[in-house]
Amino acid sequence: MRFRRINIVFVLIAFFQMQSSYSQDLEPRLLSAIPTGGNFAIASYGYSSGNILVDNTLPIEDLDARLNNIVLAYARSFKLFNRLTKFDVIAPYSLGDFEGLVSSIDSTTSRSGSYFNGLNRFRAI
Repeated sequence: MRFRRINIVFVLIAFFQMQSSYSQDLEPRLLSAIPTGGNFAIASYGYSSGNILVDNTLPIEDLDARLNNIVLAYARSFKLFNRLTKFDVIAPYSLGDFEGLVSSIDSTTSRSGSYFNGLNRFRAI
């Protein structure tokens, strides 16, 4: 009986001590030695097309997609308070056209936007 009370007390203490945790940004070589005053620019384009599989219970058939993805990025390294610092900006954008049968009616739609709901990513480390 005594061990059962200890277990219950331990569980209650653990429950009330819980706090929210935060994840890390695990970018490879995030803080690696890069030359001071270095500038880096990246432009990337990707194209995808094909069928999209959906749940059989949905009234959607023959769903096809054509996706265009664009990413622009810029990074600069400099010294701040005698420490190596990197500032970067990442701006992704996607365009998509979708075609399919919805309840046996031909339907098409287009979507476009940034991955981050219109907010580009700025970071200084």
